Amino acid sequence: MLQKVIMDQFQKKFSNPTYKEMVELTGIEQTRLFRIKNGTAMRLEEFEKILKLMSKTSNPMSLFFDCYRYLDQKTLTEVEQSINRKIALAKLRGY
Repeated sequence: MLQKVIMDQFQKKFSNPTYKEMVELTGIEQTRLFRIKNGTAMRLEEFEKILKLMSKTSNPMSLFFDCYRYLDQKTLTEVEQSINRKIALAKLRGY
């Protein structure tokens, strides 16, 4: 599911690029990109390449990984609680 979300965000961010454009952007082979878009599990290095490209501007997935990379456990717990509260409120509002 995460892979599908990442690929959907990638498609939106780069205005539905062709496979050729995706190869130029990511450096991932065209046949591999085709398989990934059709459900084959993404390798970690491919995932990182795509996230790096997308993180050149604000990207929630990049922020997520930066939190785990740089924040201590206490701060992560506080961030998680804050996000959970905001999600719960949004659900109650019907968003």
